[in-house]
Order: sequence, then C-alpha cells, then structure tokens
Amino acid sequence: MRGKTCENVIEQRVDAELQTRVRVRAYQLYETRGRVEGLDREDWFNAEREVFNDLNHPAEITALRNGTKPLS
Repeated sequence: MRGKTCENVIEQRVDAELQTRVRVRAYQLYETRGRVEGLDREDWFNAEREVFNDLNHPAEITALRNGTKPLS
C-alpha cells in the first residue's frame, strides 16, 4: 500500500506543477496580446497545448517526477 501512496503523491505533485505551468503560460499569452480581455479560454487552451507538447521530451517527464527544473 505504501507504494501506491508514494505514486499518488508524485501524481498530485506532477498535476499541480502542470497546472501551474499552464496558468503561468496562459497569463504570458494574455500579456503578449496586450492584455486584451475576452480571449481567456483561447489563451488557456493554447497554453495547455504548449505545456503538454513540451512533455514529449523525456527530460521534462523526468524533471516533473523528480521535482526538479528541466534543462531547457
């Protein structure tokens, strides 16, 4: 049972890290567009796409699981 608990903690940490990355990137996109209101969903979806595309790189996955920053 302890192994499952450890896996759950890692999964929660990865989920929280991904949410933070998406949130930060969505805000960056909003600022890049000159803080124009009304495109928040578009910014969010674009941020998700970018963040999850970055996960295709093995260093990103390892960094998330280890709680470290990626090399990029």
